[in-house]
Amino acid sequence: ICMTPLDYDELIHKIGANIKKLTLIPNPVDLKEFPYYGPNLKANNIIFLGNMFYWPNQTAVKFIEKKIYSRINKQINGVKFILIGMVPEEIKKRLSKNNFIFTGSISGNNLNKLLKETTIALCPVTEGSGMKVKILNYCAAGLPVITTKIGASGYEKIKSLIVENDLNKYPKIIIDLLNNQNKMKFIGKENRIAIEKYYDLDKIAD
Repeated sequence: ICMTPLDYDELIHKIGANIKKLTLIPNPVDLKEFPYYGPNLKANNIIFLGNMFYWPNQTAVKFIEKKIYSRINKQINGVKFILIGMVPEEIKKRLSKNNFIFTGSISGNNLNKLLKETTIALCPVTEGSGMKVKILNYCAAGLPVITTKIGASGYEKIKSLIVENDLNKYPKIIIDLLNNQNKMKFIGKENRIAIEKYYDLDKIAD
């Protein structure tokens, strides 16, 4: 079972797997567990969800620290970066003095509480394979999502994702979104609609 078209093609053309033995099935999300909230317009909270011991996520956090935080902090006051998941103590110690909030590993209702407080969701990963499950959570909550092509792998049907491989453009994209609340609400709603249509657990199970 492959979760993304990219993995499916690589198994066939790079590994030589028998196409008759492969099935393409995306990761689902149980929408009964993850309600729609839309972006929190009363705050400027930017979220990144993932195990930060996993090196692609760790690389993404370093980019958020060095490229996104420093530029946004100069232009917009009160922006907070909420990092959800297990994190090396070295990263936590280095960033906790700035506007970074570390929640540790959480799930269920606690995750929903944080998603409800989020304004924009990030997935600036440049390595790895499979589907990034964080995008299921982001979109289910109705958040605008900025990601790379690798991050969006498996989510090709969600046309409202903001897909940008040039990571240097992320600060401007974020600032433009924070200054356009209607755009954030529209994108978040479109993300939720696409999740309901293509990635709901019940539909994929059927």
